Amino acid sequence: MEIRRLTDLDAESYRQLRHDALEREPQAFTESVAEHQAMTLETIRNRL
Repeated sequence: MEIRRLTDLDAESYRQLRHDALEREPQAFTESVAEHQAMTLETIRNRL
């Protein structure tokens, strides 16, 4: 297993992974699936 910081190149994979997690365990997050889906890929890149 490799542990590393995410970069903007990981944005699409991160978006999908977080979306899946939000659907499975919504109470573990402060944002909803709808809020996450409304977020642009550029915003996600900037967060990373």
